[in-house]
This record gives sequence, structure tokens and C-alpha cells, in this order.
Amino acid sequence: MNPAPSTNHRITPVQTGFVSQTYPINRAAGAMMTIVTLMLLPTGCRTPPSRTNAIKPIALHNMRTELELTLRQRSDQRNSKLPTGDESFDESVFQQRLRFGADGYVYHPNLLDFSLAMVGGLQQSEFDQNRDGRIQNSSADDTLEEFDLRASLFKNKDFPVTLTAIRSRTFDPRPFRSSLETTTTSFDFTWQYTNPKIPTLLQISNTNIDFNPFLGAGERPGSRENTVVRFETKYLFSENNILYLKASSEKLLELPLDLQYNTDQFSIEHRLDFGSDKQHRLDSTMRYMEQQGSFAIERLEWWETLRLQHTDRLRSWYVFNFIDRTQGNLSGAQPVQETNYSISASIEHRLYESLTSRISGRYQNQEFGSGLNINRQTIGAYFDYQKKNRWGMLRSNYSVQLELQKRTGGDQIIAMTDEPHTFRDPDPIIITDPNINLATLTIMREDRTETFVRGRDFRIQNFGNRIEIDRIPTGRIRDEETVLLSYQSTLVGDFDLNTIQHRFGIRQDFDFGLSIYYRLYQQNQTLTPPSAMGTSVEDITSHILGAEYRKDRFRLFAEIEDHNSTISPFESFRIGGDYSRNIGKATASISSVWSDITFRDQLARKITLWTVDGRYRHPITRKFNINTGFAYRNERDSIGGDNEGINFDVSTEWSFRTTEIKLTYEYGVFNNAFAEDQSQTLLVQFVRRF
Repeated sequence: MNPAPSTNHRITPVQTGFVSQTYPINRAAGAMMTIVTLMLLPTGCRTPPSRTNAIKPIALHNMRTELELTLRQRSDQRNSKLPTGDESFDESVFQQRLRFGADGYVYHPNLLDFSLAMVGGLQQSEFDQNRDGRIQNSSADDTLEEFDLRASLFKNKDFPVTLTAIRSRTFDPRPFRSSLETTTTSFDFTWQYTNPKIPTLLQISNTNIDFNPFLGAGERPGSRENTVVRFETKYLFSENNILYLKASSEKLLELPLDLQYNTDQFSIEHRLDFGSDKQHRLDSTMRYMEQQGSFAIERLEWWETLRLQHTDRLRSWYVFNFIDRTQGNLSGAQPVQETNYSISASIEHRLYESLTSRISGRYQNQEFGSGLNINRQTIGAYFDYQKKNRWGMLRSNYSVQLELQKRTGGDQIIAMTDEPHTFRDPDPIIITDPNINLATLTIMREDRTETFVRGRDFRIQNFGNRIEIDRIPTGRIRDEETVLLSYQSTLVGDFDLNTIQHRFGIRQDFDFGLSIYYRLYQQNQTLTPPSAMGTSVEDITSHILGAEYRKDRFRLFAEIEDHNSTISPFESFRIGGDYSRNIGKATASISSVWSDITFRDQLARKITLWTVDGRYRHPITRKFNINTGFAYRNERDSIGGDNEGINFDVSTEWSFRTTEIKLTYEYGVFNNAFAEDQSQTLLVQFVRRF
């Protein structure tokens, strides 16, 4: 929660978890008595800015004080259908925060101008867990300390300085586990020289993030400390001839992963605009990076990019790239030594506003220290057409690309680090690399705060020529969440792989709201010799036909896909819609999607998923409103099993003069072949401004 209060403060939404039924009565009663007492107190007023002309060493204005009381309770009950036993979880948190904020300056706003917010308070917590017959109980009393200081020194001079010091604390509820308490403390010093000829920046920052499992028994806390020194400057020979210099040094320490990096980077860049109208441009870049620690990297890069604007409708660009790197490996394998250079060229022509044509070619060569050599030659063409017609707008595009890849030499083990993938129900993440070492596969949250557990958060199916990763709905991975995959793989040599790809799409948008579209994707691969190992050859022909209708706040869509593939063939059908409208002062919305996927491989897997979401918000009066919603999910999976669940929430917000109260309740039940989960959440939040 941002500790900086404001005169327009509103109670911030809090992530919900599950309601505890065992919160001590005396604390809850004390909290309610405190609320009633404070509501009866007279309302204070903020201190107005001083109107005297006398010089003050320190001047404060817009002072504000705020009291916040927050009660969080959540519980989760899992009734297992297997002999593994039942689980139950209860967590209670009661927080009392007192905020003070003010704006001010020292002697004069142009000397030192600042904004300050401080938070102090208490926190009482209880945690109860029963897992496999083992009961764990714990409680704690903690203090809350947060602050937010932002100061500007010499802000109207050519050399302003900005200082910030911020500490904030947030909670992330986790199913069947204690909340994750995240405390972020950051300090930043920024100096700028705003000379138009040589603008310069110097920044020194330190960020420390502590991840503490909230009363989590046996779970190790984590932390991440990041210190960065950054220097940037540029010299303007003219507005079309600019030289850039950038340098940075970064130190990173992560626990309990015990990862430590010291990274130094330096780059020199130059931009030159030339031609009679300065319509052409040449960008040159040289970068060097050296990283020491748990994962050592040394990399040198050289880029040259030339853009030529021949006419208003014809342009071309040319790119040269050279990379020389030595990269370590977390598992202790031999470092990867690679020399990589590539040359590419593209030319693009626009015919009025209707047709854009582009032809491109690229040559790339990679040489590894193990003796592996990869040579790629690529040529492609792209066409984009759009035309206004009597019915609406017609859009179409087509592209073709041919890649010739030749590998020779020995094998090379490489480490893929923080490769982003997104889970989108009901589709699994598919990786077609047959040389992945599954023992090295890890999946982390995108912000690297948590490592997900196989069997609890996701499951893996290895089909030899591909790997499928499915999200477990009751785990910690959310739908539409992007995760980071890290693993080891082996590049294998001594084969030729030729790939040709075609993409075609056409869409007609009618003026009355209907759109009809078709997309084709085709890939053909040839492997020489056919018996070569180490790669998955995949031929694909995919047809997608869909329609969408929009009318005001109503939308309806349907899409069918026939995906013929030598690795993962499937058929899918999706239909859905959403609608929202105003009902007086209230707003209501509902959306639903039905998906059916049938895989045509040896397992003949079939997945059917139906989801419904709705929300209703009604302002009863100008200062009192109700917000409620529900979400329903029904999935049938011939391999992963069936599951069904519903979630309901309701919240009320009430404000009176300088007092605000928010009540939120959430209930959810989820049932699959292994267990039935029931969860509840209660949030009571009281804010009084003085």
C-alpha cells in the first residue's frame, strides 16, 4: 500500500484470500469499539499554508492525518477424495495504521521542495494450519513502519537533484499457505545537467525487497537487493548528429536462491541523419557487458542500422549485427562460447493507402566453442492490403518465408533463462524442443517472488517430440498469468533443416457491426538426413474461421480452428460474448466463453471449458454503493480430470464527511476428482481523515 496519503484518499482494493472463523472476539470487539469512538470525534481540519512573508528555515503546508483500521480474515478447507487426508487453513490479520503527510520546503521552494508521508502502526496476526494431521498454530505482534519522502533540490536550475526514500508493505494471499508479506525499501539519488548541448544524468539507487511468508511455518523467507549506479550523457553536434555514452554498474543478491550478480555495462551510440531533407538515418551502437557471480556473462555487441527513405512511398533498411559472448551455466556445465554475426536487408513500398509490400533477406552464422556451427539463410515477402468498400472495410495480408538451416559439428548444452510463457485456459504451454532436461525445468512468477511446484501448481506431460505444461486450477498460477521458464537444452548438429512458412489472413468489417475473418498458417519442414536426431520436424496446416458481432455494449464471437500438425494436431471451437448496460445509476456486465478442444494424437485428449463472469455495481446514494460479482468455471478434461467451481463476492463502501468504511466478503467452492475446496474471505476497512 502506498504510504503517501492524499486529500482524495480512497480505500484501496485488497487482494482477497480466505476467511478465518477463529479470530479472537476481544480483538474484534475492541476494533469495533474503536471505530465507534472515532466516528463520534469532531472532524479536524488541515493546516492552511502560511501567509506570512517571513523566511522560515522549514515551512510545512497541506498537513494531513489519517487513521486506518483493517481486519483481514481468510480460511480454506480442502476435503480430499484420496487417502492423502484433509487440509484446513485459517489466517487473521488486524492492522492499525496512523498516517501523517505534509508538503513543504526549506527556506524557499526553489532550494529544497519536498513531500513527506509517514506511517506507523501495529499488526496482530494469527495462523492455524492442519495438514495431514499435523497442526501448526502461531501468532505474532508486529509494528508497521512505512514512509514516502520525495524531495527536489534546485529544481529551477540547470543542475536539479531529486531524492526519494520509500518503504511500503503489501500482502499477497496464497491458497493453503500463509500470505506473502512483501516489504520494499528503496532509496534513489538523481542528478541532472539540463544543458541543451550536453544533457547528463547520474543516478544511484538501492532497492531492498523482503519476501516473508506470513507466519508460514517451515517456509524460508526471501530477499532481493539491487544497487544500481547509472550514468548517461550525450553530445549534440547538431540535432541530426548526436553521440550517446551510457555506463552502469549493478549489484544483485537474491536469497534463498543464493544468486549473486555484479554486472557492468558500457555503450557508445551514434545517430546521424543525412540527405537533402535529413530523410536518411544511420545508427551505430557498440555495447560491452561483463557479469560476474552465480551466472557469468561476457558479451560484446556491434550494431549498424541504415535506413533510407528513397521516396514518400519507398524505403529500405539494412542491419549488421556482431555478437561475441561467453556465458556461464548455473548447473556447472562448461561455459557457452558463441560468435554470432548476421546481415539483413528489407525494402518496403506503399501503394497509396491500400497496399504495403515488403521483401527481406537475412544471413546468420553462429559458431560455438564446442565446434557446433549453425548457418541460417532466410528470405521472405509480406503484403498488407486494406480497402474501403460499399459494405465496410476489407483487410487482408499474406507473408511467405523460407529458411535454410545447416548444422555441423558437436553438441552444445545451453541454458534458457527466464523464458516468458503465458497460461491461457484451457490451452497448455507447448514446447517442441525434444532435448530439454526436465530435471532442470523451473517455473517462477514473473516478478520472481515464487517458484511454482510441479504437481501442486502445474503438471507436465512428455510426448517425446513435445512437452505440454498444464496449469492446475487450484494452484497458485492464475489464468492469463505470464510465468518464467528456465531449463537446460542441447543443440545438436550434423543435419540440414529447411522450413517454408505461409501466413494468410482476410477480414471483412461490415458497417452494421459484423466482422468475418479467416486465417491460414502453413509450415513445411524437410530434414536431411531424415534419420537425424536432436530436432522435431513439424508440418502444420492451420485454418481458423471466425465471426464477431458488436453492437453498442454487446459483443458476440465464434471461432473454429482446424490445426493439422505432425506433432500436436487438434480441433477447437470457441463461442462467447459479453454485454454491459446502465440500469439507472447502476451498471451491470456479464461475459461467457465456451471452448472445446480435441487433440488428434495417440491420446485423443478432449477438453471442454465453460466460464461465466458477471458484475453489478449500484450506488445507493452518492456516498454509499454496493458492488457484487460472481465467476463460474466448468471444465471437462479426459486426461487432467474434471473440475467445477464458483466464486462470489460482495462489497459495500460508505463515506461520511471524513470517514470511509468498506466491507468485503468472498466465498468460493471448487470441486475436482481429487478434492473439494471451500474458501472464504472477510475484509473490514475503516479510514478516518483529520
